Amino acid sequence: MRSAAVAVTALLAVSCTTARPAEPPEPLPSPASSFVIPSPFLSPHPFTARDLASIVLGRRDTLDGTEFARPFSVDRTIDEFASDDEELRQLSQDRFVAAHITVFVPTGQLAHDAPPAELGSPFVQGIAAVFETPVGADSSLRRYVANLRASQLQHEVTISADGLGDSSEGLRGQAGGEDVTIYAWRTANLLLVVSGSGTITPELVRTLADRMQRRADLAR
Repeated sequence: MRSAAVAVTALLAVSCTTARPAEPPEPLPSPASSFVIPSPFLSPHPFTARDLASIVLGRRDTLDGTEFARPFSVDRTIDEFASDDEELRQLSQDRFVAAHITVFVPTGQLAHDAPPAELGSPFVQGIAAVFETPVGADSSLRRYVANLRASQLQHEVTISADGLGDSSEGLRGQAGGEDVTIYAWRTANLLLVVSGSGTITPELVRTLADRMQRRADLAR
């Protein structure tokens, strides 16, 4: 079987060499503010590993022509998420907590006797990763996008990612001979990515990205 990672050219890399800046100490509360109960809408809680299950793509999100690939759709520890020792160091520096990867493959492709997928077959990949701080999530987002542009996508163009999280990037290009659409964005301390290749249109990839963003909003 042609791996889904091949279809999106292993778009799991989130490497960077920039160290996470030190956080300033929190100021002491004033006597007046001590009696104010923070609004949950103004001060939402940081995302935790427990939130991932309610945010990530799953079987119910499967698109026409694809099926949910349970063997490839799993939680990842930092050791499993990092592709090499350098990336492990960078993720540790960004204070990575946990991640989940979801993969949809062409219908029937999981059968043990399935032939290799043809060029243009539909693949989808979703990534959700929690970091201890927004600073770490943002560092990994910038590193991820820089890596895509530098070494993974050919004929890359920017597409609108407005409305996704606190910072976002939309990219369209080719990888491994496939047309690929990628949305990568940060919401607080959560990094989210959705990519689709083959017959998966940019509009469908954006639909999945919006769905994950809505779930993230509800999780907070």
